[in-house]
Amino acid sequence: MGIHTDLSKKSFSFYDSPAVISDRYNKLSVNNTLDESVIGSKNKKFKVYLIDQDSGQRARLANIIFSTGFHFEIFSSLIEFLSYSSGEGVIFVSDAIHDNGVSSVMDLLNQAGVHTSVVAYRENPSIEHVISAMRARVTNFLPIEFFETGLREVLEAAEAESNLNQDRRSKLEEVRKRLSGLTKRERQVLDMISDGLSNKEIGRELGISPRTVEIHRMRMLSKMAARSSGEAIKMCCAANMYQ
Repeated sequence: MGIHTDLSKKSFSFYDSPAVISDRYNKLSVNNTLDESVIGSKNKKFKVYLIDQDSGQRARLANIIFSTGFHFEIFSSLIEFLSYSSGEGVIFVSDAIHDNGVSSVMDLLNQAGVHTSVVAYRENPSIEHVISAMRARVTNFLPIEFFETGLREVLEAAEAESNLNQDRRSKLEEVRKRLSGLTKRERQVLDMISDGLSNKEIGRELGISPRTVEIHRMRMLSKMAARSSGEAIKMCCAANMYQ
């Protein structure tokens, strides 16, 4: 089960051994959260998901993530993670979590509809490991030793990317809401304008006058909050592209 850290309950100490940390995080309440004074992420919804089957390594990396002040949750297997409802954030996953490597991990995440950014890691990754991960559309591939020196930078970049994606999703949801508010005829006019048809051609196809087509077009633009037909077309294409 995913675990939230909580300083008020003395969950982790920077001086604890991995064994002590492992024992403590297994006893934490699922609903615990970080103390406000040490939260590294300004976005309270952004979380770090750590998936590693090695309990010692999992505890050691958890301690490092904890030191950055970001919210994080820990899982011992991919199955355990997939049974949990994840949100905004970044997934750190051991390259050894699956027999076929991180490519299979990405396949399973995609099949489950999880599109959160993924950072894979392992000790001394070869160039072949990195190339394979990049082909699988992993966001980053880190040597484990990099956690000690560059983790905060990676997390801050991941959070910035997550914020951009969240903003894009919000805009797309608004566009889809506007599209759903169009009448059948207004949507037909928008689709035909997207196909490059003129008012006369649209009127001929729909059996209405060009003037009536223009009225539907103006109403469509108003509902879409678009300044032009071209802008409405771009909005529609974006909504269809990111289903």
